[in-house]
Amino acid sequence: MRYEKADNLLQLAFDMQASRTGLSLQDIQQRYEVGRRTAMRMRDAIMRNFPHTEEVVTSEKVKRWRIPPGRLNRLIDFSAEEFADLEAAIAMLKRDNLPDQANSLRRFSNKRGSSGRQARNTRGLPVPATTGSAMGCPSSCKWIINGRGSISLLIGQ
Repeated sequence: MRYEKADNLLQLAFDMQASRTGLSLQDIQQRYEVGRRTAMRMRDAIMRNFPHTEEVVTSEKVKRWRIPPGRLNRLIDFSAEEFADLEAAIAMLKRDNLPDQANSLRRFSNKRGSSGRQARNTRGLPVPATTGSAMGCPSSCKWIINGRGSISLLIGQ
């Protein structure tokens, strides 16, 4: 991909904001499958472009960096499809008798929905229905949350 390095830097900025304890160089190396020197360059690029990046003081000898919460909010945008997918995940969790997880995702959805930004319809298509059954998802659907926080729907054969 042509823009993979730029994508990785933006994702690193989001990861640094999402982490309470910050990220170490070793964390960056593991997450982005890069060497130590590249991890240092990535960290330096984030520190140049996001001057509010701070070093986290910990009891361990490893240095960690993070971006304070809320600093990158204007860079994050959610599509209407992503909100609909989240609603479908909530419905599926309720159907599978997992109310605690469903309530947790509902609280997350409410926080994201009240962020003041209008969700955008990225495909120019009608927004899908918000329940798993209305979306035509069979019981073989599986929701996967990857390490970067995105939710994927796998439909079984």
